[in-house]
Amino acid sequence: MGNRRLGRKRLESVLKQLTQMTANSDDDRAGQASGPMPPWRNHRSKYFGFADDFLFSPASLVDNADAALTDDVGDAAGGNIWRTNVDGTSDTITLDNGQTGGVMKILHGSSDNEETHMTALNHGFRLDNATSPREVWFNCRIKTSDISGTGFYIGLGSAAGAEETDGNDIEDGVGFYIVDGDASAALKLLTSVGDSETSTDLDTTVADDTWLTLSWHFDGTNVNAYVNGTKKASTASDLPTDDTIIFPAIHVAAREGAANTISVDYIEACMER
Repeated sequence: MGNRRLGRKRLESVLKQLTQMTANSDDDRAGQASGPMPPWRNHRSKYFGFADDFLFSPASLVDNADAALTDDVGDAAGGNIWRTNVDGTSDTITLDNGQTGGVMKILHGSSDNEETHMTALNHGFRLDNATSPREVWFNCRIKTSDISGTGFYIGLGSAAGAEETDGNDIEDGVGFYIVDGDASAALKLLTSVGDSETSTDLDTTVADDTWLTLSWHFDGTNVNAYVNGTKKASTASDLPTDDTIIFPAIHVAAREGAANTISVDYIEACMER
């Protein structure tokens, strides 16, 4: 290359591609590759973002292993970034020190239709209603112990800019879900605005105890969805491009009378300023 310089745009493109390196299919290293995401931590003047690797809980069990995350935003226990809303009687949200890399697990209740909700209410994003809309990215890594007994939604979402507490009816958002009661375990991309929804099939069947890295990118017109770094679908239908604030959100529902575990390795989102 001689004395040619690596320009900023080219360097940023290379860094985005690093996140899409081929996933390792061995054991707990499966499902590692994600969709493209810019190096937002290194370019604060252009991007802002949110990330949780679930390495620390500021809740009341902060000094214990497997700490609980069921502390509301702003409570005296330490300012947990997640607002938790547990509808069941035996549901728990804890850190799992039996797995590496920081893992949060939700043990949902043992009664059908019990729901557990987590929303990072102080970390808002939006899909712009503008002539020159800003781009938005989302990544997460998730697995379930028994998908036949579990429904989930993970992505960005809200109820018209407020906390969403109905995981089966996301009012505004973009995220991945297995609908409560869908025996096929077919992974979908859900886009919704003002309770109008579009479900886009991702040609992926969720398997028990198998990590999946789920990513999406709003390019200003479409949402492009990725599973383990491979693009699966694109949609422009029912996107919340009305400037509604949407938050990092995790919703879990029991489908049957048995408790199952949903594990989240990390969740992150970023947006152009």
